[in-house]
Amino acid sequence: QVDKRVQRRAEEIEYEKIWPRYADTVEDQWKLAAWCRQRQLLSKRDRHLERILELAPEHEQARRALGYAQRHGKWKTREQEMLDRGFVLHAGKWVVPQKVQLIKRAEEIKAAEGKWQQEINRWRAWLKSDKARLAQQKILTVKDPAAIKALAQALSDEPSPAGRILFIKALAGVGTTRSLQLLAVWALNERNEEARLTCLDFLKKHQGPVD
Repeated sequence: QVDKRVQRRAEEIEYEKIWPRYADTVEDQWKLAAWCRQRQLLSKRDRHLERILELAPEHEQARRALGYAQRHGKWKTREQEMLDRGFVLHAGKWVVPQKVQLIKRAEEIKAAEGKWQQEINRWRAWLKSDKARLAQQKILTVKDPAAIKALAQALSDEPSPAGRILFIKALAGVGTTRSLQLLAVWALNERNEEARLTCLDFLKKHQGPVD
């Protein structure tokens, strides 16, 4: 890595010495761009290619070297073409604006789920301390659908039937289709009768079938 940096620095010093020798013409700017390309001085190469286009806007080789392509008789970069087609650049990929909205929404949901995971974990720890009553109150007042994943994980990890009933009640309190689906699964698989019947009690209150 050091050798490459030293070599690059030497090439940049050489570039500073030679570029004033080249005329401000299409031919000389093309030669200088080629010299830069051979030495991987790409930003400087692009600078000379752009100067060529200022001198000769229809210079095909310079256009193509800068990533232009002809579309319906006009030179366009890939970026211009994609923007004209209604795409936007997001995380290095061209996507439709609607997908960006979905991606951002998914990121927001993931962040919210992460925060709830931290909260639920903290309250679970309180259940074994003198803050047990406060923890139960906080768990039972959760209404945010973003907390369902954390509540379901706590329910799955909880060894005691009483603890599972607490999280069953919390899931029921959220009251979404997803939380009801989880209650249906637990009603089928829960071995403790009281916890199983608690699931069924909440499911009976729901008007309609649960998938």
